Amino acid sequence: MDEPLGRRYPNFRKLRGRWERQVHLSMTRLFVGGKGMEALGLPKMTLPWYPALFAPLNAAWTVGHRIVPGGRDRLMRLGRKAQRHQLQTLFGEDQPEITSGVQYE
Repeated sequence: MDEPLGRRYPNFRKLRGRWERQVHLSMTRLFVGGKGMEALGLPKMTLPWYPALFAPLNAAWTVGHRIVPGGRDRLMRLGRKAQRHQLQTLFGEDQPEITSGVQYE
């Protein structure tokens, strides 16, 4: 679960690595529960704070953009930009290509 600590963040490397690790632990706790965390050798007292805090905000963000004209296109552009940024963080200059095998209408 320490994988986020070794990513190639462009700035605030330690802080962002620790943040991402806590997010991963929180999401994992939501899906596997305390016993699953213990079975995986992860801290079982981790609370699923991230989904509780950010799910409503992400839902409002998405619904808000889908309501306004051009919002869906904006969401797709922002999503593609986020994908490219994440690939840069994970792979640096060795980043794989994002294929456009699925077309959205």
